[in-house]
Amino acid sequence: MNAWLPFAIATGLLFGVQTIFIKKLSVSYSQHMVMAAVFLIAAIIFTPFLGRFSISDIPAFFLWTGLSFIINIFAFSLLYLALKNAPVSLVAPFFNLTPVFVIFTGIIVLNEQLSSKQVTGIVVIFMGAILLQLPELRDAFKRGVVNKSLKSVLLALLVSFLWSFTAPMEKKALLAGNSISYGFVINLLLGLYFGGRVVMAKKEKLTPIIQQPRLLMVGVVTGAMALVQYQAILLQKVGPVIAYKRAGVILSIGYGILILKEKAGYYRILGAMGIIAGGFILA
Repeated sequence: MNAWLPFAIATGLLFGVQTIFIKKLSVSYSQHMVMAAVFLIAAIIFTPFLGRFSISDIPAFFLWTGLSFIINIFAFSLLYLALKNAPVSLVAPFFNLTPVFVIFTGIIVLNEQLSSKQVTGIVVIFMGAILLQLPELRDAFKRGVVNKSLKSVLLALLVSFLWSFTAPMEKKALLAGNSISYGFVINLLLGLYFGGRVVMAKKEKLTPIIQQPRLLMVGVVTGAMALVQYQAILLQKVGPVIAYKRAGVILSIGYGILILKEKAGYYRILGAMGIIAGGFILA
């Protein structure tokens, strides 16, 4: 088995669990509180490994980490809104479109080239996306309106697009440092940003993060995911790793259908399978 593969599979499973947690927490907690928990606890998860903290190219490290930090502020804010306002089984598969965009951003940032196999993967993914959202699209065209679910799908698409930029930027930062230095710094920066928004804008305290098990666990899951994801990216191209990561939405879809009892016909299941299959073709 390739050395990167276990890390990529673990990343996918943990991403699915993270998505479920954020969906559940969005009912009770604000966007900034949830994201503060996600990143502050994740940063703490990295602290036992700080003995391996290393940066070989300081300007490059902080350039790519800074760009990733700015884009992820918007990406995770939109992710929260997409999951909060629509069925998780509907929006989660659209996070799997990142590998499509990574092809093009990978060319720009990492000089990775487009192959005929990747073109096939793109076609399969878009067919799956259309099938997934077909009833909502049909209804929107008939009524001439965009409902809340469609708006959330558009937000999920935008998140995927933004993540296609952060993925190659992460690899650049990892190559300028290592998985520990980047993981600790990026999670700490995002945690301080969202935590600061909680304290300053809402006049709230951050104590629920360590008092509420669900808030604590979403951060633990995120930290564990970051550890294995960054190691996988160091060992493999960005595209395959992200494809495996997005396959974790299978857990999110199952949770939405089986636990939350979200209405989902065969079109949604088949569409999600198409998106996931396309992601693996791209890889």
